Formats: sequence, structure tokens, C-alpha cells
Amino acid sequence: MNLRCRNIKINVTLAQSIDSGLLHSKDLTITNKKTCFTLRYVYLDCVITIYKHSPTSLHITGIKSPSVIIEVFEFLSNFINARVISSKINNSMFCGKLDHHVKISCIVREIERNCSFYSCNFCEEIFPALFIKPAKDKRKEGVPTILLFPNGSFIIMGATNIVKVKHAFMFLTHLVK
Repeated sequence: MNLRCRNIKINVTLAQSIDSGLLHSKDLTITNKKTCFTLRYVYLDCVITIYKHSPTSLHITGIKSPSVIIEVFEFLSNFINARVISSKINNSMFCGKLDHHVKISCIVREIERNCSFYSCNFCEEIFPALFIKPAKDKRKEGVPTILLFPNGSFIIMGATNIVKVKHAFMFLTHLVK
């Protein structure tokens, strides 16, 4: 079994707005849109979105590894001279493949019997994966939703920190044994 990060989205609050004049002198690709502008730096594999109505709030997506988050903060402080006040992981998506096929009906029965804080949703005609969703209060705590396909592929999405991703992965591996 393996687990790979596909996307992490974070929200960063800055002490003050980024000097747009400074941005144009840097080696950045800037796309100006009606409500926002996006920044791409050649050495960072992510997109920074700054909405015009809240210029101190940055939305950064496309992060493919938790270690890249550190690089993003170094970029903000060293390259753009921005001071970060706070940050929060808003969302994440991890995927992987189990070593074997999965009987979805057995997984549904196991969850219904032993996992009261999760619910299942499976309608093969609409979508070929089992949705394993946490209860509403757990979702607010950042517990992710798991999509499990019969071929053993899975997606863990919606976690707000890496620990919750690892717990969901352990829960899934215990569930399919």
C-alpha cells in the first residue's frame, strides 16, 4: 500500500498587503483577473491566489508535498518580504492503491456494525466508489472523507492536517484487512 499527496490548500494571512510594484520586478508569472490575481514562481509548484477584496489573505493550492509548505513560507518571507501572521490548511487530497481488490459490500457492513462516527454511500450506477464520510461533528474537526474503489484505489480528501490523513489511512488499512 502507498499514500501520495496530490494537493494541499492553505490559507495564509499576512501582516500587510504585498507590494504589487515589487512583484512585477521579480521573476513571477502574474495573471490579473477581475476579482483576483494569481502568482506563480518558477521554483514553486503551486499557485498563490490573492483576492482583490482581501489582499492580506493568500490562498495557496497545488502543493504536492507537506515539505513544500515550508518552501512556500520561505518564499513569502524571503522573496516577497511578507510577514505571515497565521496559516491554516483548508483542504487536502491524498490517494493510493491497496494491494488487492476490495469487496465494497463487506466494507459497508463492517462500517455499519462497528464505526458509528462514519456513514457510507455507494451507488455504483452513479459513481463507482464507496464514500466513507465522517459524522458532521467529526468533519468540522477536519476528519477526511474516504473514497474507496473496488479495485483497491482510494482517495482521502478534506483533512485539515497530516495527522488526520494518517489516521484515516490507518483506519482504511484496518478496515480492508
